[in-house]
Amino acid sequence: MKLSWTKHTLAKDKINEFEFDGEGWGITFDGTELMVSDGTSQIQFFDPATFQLNRVISVHHGHRRIPGLNELEYADGKLYANQLGSDYIYKIDPRDGSVVGLIDLTGMWPTAERPKEGLLNGIAVDAKQRKIIVTGKYCPKIFEVQFEEATR
Repeated sequence: MKLSWTKHTLAKDKINEFEFDGEGWGITFDGTELMVSDGTSQIQFFDPATFQLNRVISVHHGHRRIPGLNELEYADGKLYANQLGSDYIYKIDPRDGSVVGLIDLTGMWPTAERPKEGLLNGIAVDAKQRKIIVTGKYCPKIFEVQFEEATR
């Protein structure tokens, strides 16, 4: 797969590109590394200057790996990933791949209202406002989800 990107302006000038083996389903940046999902339980971490693979983590909850990781976002030291075909967003510790939280969006876009190919698969994080913006393939709406840490 070949990745390329443009300057952070409205200009469409390509500034670089690189190739790597595999697929890129989602990508995000933590200020240090590019994080790339490939539809499995793994997240690859690349150096943005050299595009060398630094490391790979397997996302897991306990001993169970979480397959189908798709769209990625990074905020507040955590990685957020939706699981393709589900209504879940996983909050992940990017150091070791452990799931530290789960956002269950079941019922937000009822299955009965979706076209056959409809699914939730678009996420964006507004860390400042502590919101997650969610939409999906063929979804006619954009949802703002407020999140809070659980207290016990």
